[in-house]
Amino acid sequence: MEQQTTNFVSRLLRSKIFFAVVLVLFLLSTVVLINEIGRRYKFNQEMRQIQTEISKLANENRDLSNLIDYLNTPEYVESEARTKLLLSKQGESLIVMNSDSSSTSTSSTESLNQQKWLNYFIK
Repeated sequence: MEQQTTNFVSRLLRSKIFFAVVLVLFLLSTVVLINEIGRRYKFNQEMRQIQTEISKLANENRDLSNLIDYLNTPEYVESEARTKLLLSKQGESLIVMNSDSSSTSTSSTESLNQQKWLNYFIK
């Protein structure tokens, strides 16, 4: 009985059909393995690209936060009020120089400032 089993296994291992089946299974597993390696390689490339993009966006976010912090400082608000709204502190006099003539006029500056405030609140 044991010898019959041994003979059957021996014949099976030497048969051309067994060799063909093993070869086909080996080729299929090789193809699957190559596809999996290629898929993982693409996945790793995409991960690196996404991590680089995340890093860039984090830097941009940090820069924008710093800009927002600066724009909320009293120094910036005062600077903008002085340049865009022609405001001045108490005790300071404002001199506006036109490109046509070099004259100082505080009354025209005050009316210009008042006009800008009116335009700001009306529009």
